[in-house]
Formats: sequence, structure tokens, C-alpha cells
Amino acid sequence: MLAATRLLYHMSRIFEAHSLPRSGAGIHVDRKLRRKIQEKKIAMGHKPDDHEEEQSQGGMVMGGM
Repeated sequence: MLAATRLLYHMSRIFEAHSLPRSGAGIHVDRKLRRKIQEKKIAMGHKPDDHEEEQSQGGMVMGGM
């Protein structure tokens, strides 16, 4: 069991090392577009204060849309 766990750990490290480079730039949504997205979500039945939890992965920030 330990050998299998170590193998999977090392394989994940190899995949991380050979993945696409991470950029420091996040996704930026301006106020007007964010407002339009919020209005669409409200029209679809979401609550006005309902927002997705922010996720940070690889320098990309998504959420609050």
C-alpha cells in the first residue's frame, strides 16, 4: 500500500512539473460586465447576495460573478 501511495505521489509531482506554466495574471471582469452577469443570474433565480466561493488555482481567480 505504501509503495502504491508513493508511486501516485511521485507521478502527481511529474505531472505538475510538466504542466503548463502558471501565469501571474488573473481573470479580470470589469464592473459593467460583472453587473450584467449578476443581473442574468438574478433573472435565472439566484439570490442577489448569492455568490460562488472564490477559487484560486494556478494564478486564476474566479468567483463573485
